[in-house]
Amino acid sequence: MVLSHADILDGRGAVVEMDGSLDSFTSPDFEAYIDKLLSKNILFILFDATNMTYASSEGIGLLLFLEKRISETNGFFMIFNLSDEMRTLFGVLEFDKYLHMAPSRAEALRDAERRLGMQKTGGREEAGTVRAPAAADQPPVGSGPLFEERDTHGGTVVECTQCGSPVRVFNDAAYLCPHCCAEFRIVNRRIEPKRGESGRPDFGTLVIECAQCKSLVRVKKSGAYRCPDCNAPFTVSPDQSVVF
Repeated sequence: MVLSHADILDGRGAVVEMDGSLDSFTSPDFEAYIDKLLSKNILFILFDATNMTYASSEGIGLLLFLEKRISETNGFFMIFNLSDEMRTLFGVLEFDKYLHMAPSRAEALRDAERRLGMQKTGGREEAGTVRAPAAADQPPVGSGPLFEERDTHGGTVVECTQCGSPVRVFNDAAYLCPHCCAEFRIVNRRIEPKRGESGRPDFGTLVIECAQCKSLVRVKKSGAYRCPDCNAPFTVSPDQSVVF
């Protein structure tokens, strides 16, 4: 797999090109590449799928996860130039309900420019803005990092101690990151990683639709979970059966 990108929208966006397949072997590299762009405050990402020769279930799961993650940060993720075969597959599986797709680069750029223009003329703070807790609300000094609080959806957003992905939590309890499967606990509003456990999956990536709020949750091994958006509990068995 070969990855490259070109800056667009005055550095606010990028067109990412991939030559090869998006599968269980290449998905981690693709996700790491996107993470680097996001760390540079590039939130408008257009994925050129012209030379994507194949996408496995894990690759498709990653695309769904990136769409959800980037949209939650007021960004925009779009796929364009999908092959007819892939567009048909996405339609049959109803992934087109969750993914923004365009038939050409020109149309993808027009859509991204329109959305960026809407943000610039909004004249108000965008939903999902992350703010640090006020000094008066700081808890006693402990071993783990403090919460960052988000003013929408309820709960509190923290960074996974292993992969840095945002995870919404609701109270002191044990949690499992839905992105890398790292286990951690919340104790007195502080994050404590679980010692002696690895995030090694016991099956490939599974994308689950929450039965309560319809959000997409990505898991990599069996166990007990809570939806990071609505806190609905569910379990995943080793055979990938899901019970809410």
